[in-house]
Amino acid sequence: RDGPFADQEPEAPPTQVVDVPPPEEPGPEEPEPPPPRPEDELHPEVEEAIRRTEENPEDPFVHLELALMFWDTGMQRPAYETLLHAAELGSEDIDFLIHAGHEFHAREAWIASSAMFLRVHKRIGIRGDVPEEIVMNFHEAVYMAAPNPELEVTYPLIEEIMRIDQPIGLVAQARHAFYNGRFDEAQVSLNKVKQLEPHMYEAALLEAEMHFIEERFDAARLQLQPLMADLNAPEWIRVMAEVFFNQIP
Repeated sequence: RDGPFADQEPEAPPTQVVDVPPPEEPGPEEPEPPPPRPEDELHPEVEEAIRRTEENPEDPFVHLELALMFWDTGMQRPAYETLLHAAELGSEDIDFLIHAGHEFHAREAWIASSAMFLRVHKRIGIRGDVPEEIVMNFHEAVYMAAPNPELEVTYPLIEEIMRIDQPIGLVAQARHAFYNGRFDEAQVSLNKVKQLEPHMYEAALLEAEMHFIEERFDAARLQLQPLMADLNAPEWIRVMAEVFFNQIP
């Protein structure tokens, strides 16, 4: 099956990763959902959501509600699996896909949000322009999801992202490589996106972030100050730039 979260046997993430200290905030890792209950003790609201899916097996919104309930109660893998099913049921409904993307975006579930907005791009991109808000949220979700090792093994989205939106795909490729210890590869991908889109905000933020992590603080400061001051930059980029800037010694 083509598309994010295609059926496949999940593999274990890489076990050897170079220790690169991430910034305190915002964290590079997918946020941890709340601790799960024991398997035989489902939350009553989850049980009720399951019952509704049994009564409405073809309704993508009901399955999305269950996926969100799984996420909110700490059951991450069932959340992804249920979201896949919901997305298949609602694959022709752009409003549904946008709604699903926003719901997981609000929960900082970056992989899930990226996958839904990627589907939106696939549906809209063929016929016309993707709304600016969707592009901005997609870019944020992809940027935040990029360091997660699961993007390379369990949910390999980066190649699909590259086919739909090459610049943000290259940024994701660079950030993923950097946080997983492949520093030369990260620089190569960053250089490619800078050649392709010389004024791309996400690329400038990533370059500043790499300077910051590698303690090249003067270079980081020079890169971050314009980002913070540029009112045309997406708000999340200005906020993230300020977080890094405030941590410079």
